[in-house]
Amino acid sequence: MKPKLQERGLLESESIETEIKGLAGARLIFYTNTDVDRFLNSRLIPENFQIDREATKIHHPTKENEGVRYQAIHYTGWLSEERAKLPEYAKFKGMRCEIQIQSILNHAWSETSHDIIYKNKPRGGFGSKAMKSIANRFNQIMDRYLLPAGYEFQRVQHDYERLQQGKELFDRDAIRTLEAAKSNNERHELLSYNSSDTRRWSGSSPFSAPIRSGRSAARSLASKRSMIPTRAS
Repeated sequence: MKPKLQERGLLESESIETEIKGLAGARLIFYTNTDVDRFLNSRLIPENFQIDREATKIHHPTKENEGVRYQAIHYTGWLSEERAKLPEYAKFKGMRCEIQIQSILNHAWSETSHDIIYKNKPRGGFGSKAMKSIANRFNQIMDRYLLPAGYEFQRVQHDYERLQQGKELFDRDAIRTLEAAKSNNERHELLSYNSSDTRRWSGSSPFSAPIRSGRSAARSLASKRSMIPTRAS
């Protein structure tokens, strides 16, 4: 912290909390980008924190930052009024903090590169060319291995979840599963999975007839509700 304060001329400042946003913080690490999206959609952060929109940053490679490979979301803010009213949080009222959100692959890359590249400032003379080469290798690691691996992890997770949806069709009566769907979009999703992925994974289908693609197929099957025999109560 001291070198950072010296660099910014804040060593004698009495209000460094307004200048250094990383005095308090946390990093939330998720297995895949899908998990990151689900967390963001949960709105846990905006519901519990007052967010400083100007200080919040979404880090990703751009021309402006010369293609820096670091990827993360950095929220800056403080506890919401409702949260700060709770006795256990009252002492933190108004304290700025930073919340970083990353996937586990990006976390591994950023921590390793931070210790090797960021903490070693550019210097001339011995080792300068070697350090530049190491920095280039970090970029190659991200581009060639970690980005593709991240996409593959995401695809595997997605395929597994779709497989679990398809399994439900086998475990339950397929028509009744479609009947219980909340919307035609949901029926279309179930039918699309059954017509392709279920056959790929299991080699069979609970539907004996070919399935028409599109929402029209969902509507057609949904309209057969009157054809399903019901038991007398």
